Amino acid sequence: MTIPWWLLGAGAGIASALLLGVTPTNLLGAMLLSVLIPVPLFMAGLGLGTMAGAIAAAVATLVVLVNHGPMIGMRFAGEFAAPVAILVRQAMLSRTDDSGTEWFPAGLLTATLSVIGLGFAIAISAIISSLAVQELFDERLRIFAENFAAGNEGITADTLLEWMEPIKRLLPGMTTVIWMVNLIAAGALAQAALVKLDRNLRPWPNFMAMELPSWMVVVATVPLAAAMVLPEPARTYALAMTFAACFAFLLQGLAVVHAFNRKIQGGTILLVIFYVLVFGQGFPVVLLVLLGAVEQYAWVRRRWIEKTKE
Repeated sequence: MTIPWWLLGAGAGIASALLLGVTPTNLLGAMLLSVLIPVPLFMAGLGLGTMAGAIAAAVATLVVLVNHGPMIGMRFAGEFAAPVAILVRQAMLSRTDDSGTEWFPAGLLTATLSVIGLGFAIAISAIISSLAVQELFDERLRIFAENFAAGNEGITADTLLEWMEPIKRLLPGMTTVIWMVNLIAAGALAQAALVKLDRNLRPWPNFMAMELPSWMVVVATVPLAAAMVLPEPARTYALAMTFAACFAFLLQGLAVVHAFNRKIQGGTILLVIFYVLVFGQGFPVVLLVLLGAVEQYAWVRRRWIEKTKE
């Protein structure tokens, strides 16, 4: 007996909603859970089609609304259901001609994620800027500063809080980027599982050949300029939106690094060292964004491909 596609989609939605109800016991568990929650939604869309993905997202939201109330339901819809439904819809777009089937490219898919990220950045900035959340965050920050200062002579809690003040402005943007990374990880896990089961409807997007659309430059430049000139609290909103927009150029920079890695001997070792620096130090992230922006006009990878053909 063949199970109808819409019923499988509904089942995927229920599975996603049930994962939301799992209570993690530590930070690592919470991080892993935030990646796993949208995986069933991605699997429904990428394995059964756009409509199945939409049904999964709708059913999941409905189950969360019933079980956890309207506030959590709205959060689930904005954080998981709607973004996944949009990304699946775009990912499943294709056109066929004499040369074969051309799927929605990785560059446009990345740009779509960044545009969705703009909305998430605005929402998370509003939530974090609210009085209740701000007071709770300040209280936790002061406890951390006092505990740290107690074990380190020469540093006071007030001094540490002054040093950490700029980080508070970056919090909405950093949260947005983490959310975007989680969505990518969830989509990759879903696609990998479908490929393993031979149930994927589309092939893997060609990450190393990704090219962002030209309008992404405007999308990134406008909030960046606004963050430089606007006063608070508008600056915090603009800064968070800048993080979301620049994330696309970060991925394009990574694509250049991976393409270069394939051109040289021993590239895998260098790539491992590079990622250790990225996750350990953090500063290479800015360089990657700049590299991605330069690649938008320099077309370094395209020149490498042309030289290889010659």
